[in-house]
Amino acid sequence: MTPDEKSRDVAPLDVSNRRILLVDDQEQLHEDYRKILALEPVATPEFDAMEAEFFGDSKEQTAAPNYELTSAFQGEEAIAEVRRSLEGGVPFALAFVDVRMPPGIDGIVTTERLFELDPELQVVISTAYADYAWEEIYRRFGPNDRLLFLRKPFDSTEVHQIASTLTMKWTLARQARFRMEELEERVRSRTAELEESLQALQSTQGRLVRSEKLASLGRLVAGLAHEINTPVGAIVSSCDAANRAVTHLRPLLPQEPEGSLSVKALDTLVRSQRTIDQASRRMAELVESLRRFAHLDRAENQWLDLRDSVRTVLTVLSHQLGPNIVVETSFGDIPSISCHPGAIHQLVLGLLENAAEAIDDKGRIEIRTHAEDGLVHLEISDDGRGIAPDQIESLFDIGWETRANRVQVDWGLTAIHQIVKDHDGEIKVESRPGRGTRFIVTLPVKPREAH
Repeated sequence: MTPDEKSRDVAPLDVSNRRILLVDDQEQLHEDYRKILALEPVATPEFDAMEAEFFGDSKEQTAAPNYELTSAFQGEEAIAEVRRSLEGGVPFALAFVDVRMPPGIDGIVTTERLFELDPELQVVISTAYADYAWEEIYRRFGPNDRLLFLRKPFDSTEVHQIASTLTMKWTLARQARFRMEELEERVRSRTAELEESLQALQSTQGRLVRSEKLASLGRLVAGLAHEINTPVGAIVSSCDAANRAVTHLRPLLPQEPEGSLSVKALDTLVRSQRTIDQASRRMAELVESLRRFAHLDRAENQWLDLRDSVRTVLTVLSHQLGPNIVVETSFGDIPSISCHPGAIHQLVLGLLENAAEAIDDKGRIEIRTHAEDGLVHLEISDDGRGIAPDQIESLFDIGWETRANRVQVDWGLTAIHQIVKDHDGEIKVESRPGRGTRFIVTLPVKPREAH
């Protein structure tokens, strides 16, 4: 603890500090200071009794200030006294400092050293000589409201008024500092409360927005899957009927050589049917993925294999990823997790979209899963632009973006972070500019009995 920290608790707000340091190489000056500051009575008790007998005992008596005086006869000794007072937590409020104090350092140098030790100390420099020009003193101390000058021989009333005023000034300054620190602490405390409330509000708002987005997206995808399923079913049925028709038609054709028009037409029809069959099966798989993805608005916990979520999202994103982005998967054996499937789908979707957007031209996305100590780990890496170190800390904060000259909230990865948090998981980011980014999501496997 520094001397200044120790001195913080010295003077309570209702107690004045009247500790004064006397710095002069002449012992007689110390005696003069003590007589002046002690305010010794000039009348005897007998005189006071006689006065009371003649004039009555109604004269109001004013209590003299009770100064605590400490003497130092050289500058170095004064510096040592101030240092001890600070270390003991009882600083001086005021110091009377002589200028000439041979053979040691003079009062100007002493004052400079005292100010370095104690920035709150009030100092009165007293001298009978013009050792320093005022311009030089001003240059050394600058504008300073803690420094006064007193020319010897001094008047006792002047010394007493200076001592009373400067010790009171020290006390008022200390009180003001304490009050300011108290206000600053209140401001810090209130600011912390407001920030906590803001975070809670943002979290709640994020949940509401995400919930509404999930519900809307779920309804949209469910409707889309339903509308696509009808024509897909018709195509599949028609394709099957055409295949059976070709099977029955071939034996009925007369024997014709290879390359004849009838054979070519039949072969073309077979190849066309095969292409339609493959396409219809692909569309059926897509519809099934959309149906699974349409469960976004389900709030209840379900058991989900994280690998199935990745496969579903990859199917939905296949058009966005395109041929220039190669996706590599390495699925380790993992248990199912208790979760909100729709939220997990959105989590995987957001991370994969973020990885795809980070790749400017061609690139690679790697997806890995593994389990360890009751936790399921999902890693999604890309070799894209990467993230600057100073941006990683604010990566999950709510941001703003401008679209069509309108400022909108950009939830970005904020919703992803909230999903992970809602599932008692963790998400970490590792990135190097120009080298890519890796997101590591860790989710707990909760026992079925708990749900």
